[in-house]
Amino acid sequence: MRKNKQRVNSSGHKVILPYNTGRLEGKWKNSAMYSYIATLLGKSRLTISAVAVFTLVVTLAVTLVWQHYHQERIDQLVEKEAIIVDQRDQINELLVELDNQAQDVIELEGNVSLASELLADNNLTVNLLNEKLEQLVEDNADKDAALRLMKLDYQRNLSKERSKGKARIRSSEHALAQEREALALQEANVNSKMGDVDDWEKKKAEFDKLYASSALEVENEKRIDKLMAQFNHLRVDLNVVNECDKDYLYRYNEAKSVLNHIRTFIQKYEMKQEYYFFVISNDSQITSQNRKICFKD
Repeated sequence: MRKNKQRVNSSGHKVILPYNTGRLEGKWKNSAMYSYIATLLGKSRLTISAVAVFTLVVTLAVTLVWQHYHQERIDQLVEKEAIIVDQRDQINELLVELDNQAQDVIELEGNVSLASELLADNNLTVNLLNEKLEQLVEDNADKDAALRLMKLDYQRNLSKERSKGKARIRSSEHALAQEREALALQEANVNSKMGDVDDWEKKKAEFDKLYASSALEVENEKRIDKLMAQFNHLRVDLNVVNECDKDYLYRYNEAKSVLNHIRTFIQKYEMKQEYYFFVISNDSQITSQNRKICFKD
């Protein structure tokens, strides 16, 4: 086999020549041709090296760009992971808050349930109280009706008794007039006979006392009858107070004043029991609990 020689050109590159190149060195044409070939081979080597260097540089640049892009991606992933961790913490806090709110809702539902039970009990109590109130209203209505009937009966009986009393008064006045005439006759007889003066004066004093007592009783009964007529003329029910009717309030207070006057007068002169009954029956309506209403004409 032929051995090829290696020669180093001016650019520092090794040129591979055939083994028998030394034989042609003496010949100019062959030598020039070979030199040209060697130059071409050297330039080819240089181009390959430049391409290799360019490829290396490009590869390095791509590597650097890829590393930079990869680092940015890593940084972005780290930031996103931090955001995800932060959001996860916020979600956990929201879940804890939701758990607390759920507990509050459960407690609130329990309170609402308890309040509903209490409200139901209160409604039942109110219904029972309403039923009792309706029953009391009905009972009071019955009592008021009975009281009105009793009052009417009393007024009728009182009118009858007053009529009888007036008849008795007229009878007493007539009897008193007859007595007065008889006494006058007796006085005339005494005066005519000029009897015992002391006896006559004693009888006269007794007569004057009896006459004065009877006359005072008659006057007192007339006074009481007038006051009772004044009371009945006011036309008020002492068991009812109409606070919105000024005229009724005036008549109501006037009736109370008249009734007090009648009571004082009866007690002062110790009059008959029938008048006491009139005062007591009307006074009981004042001392009892009055019904207050508001009704305007």
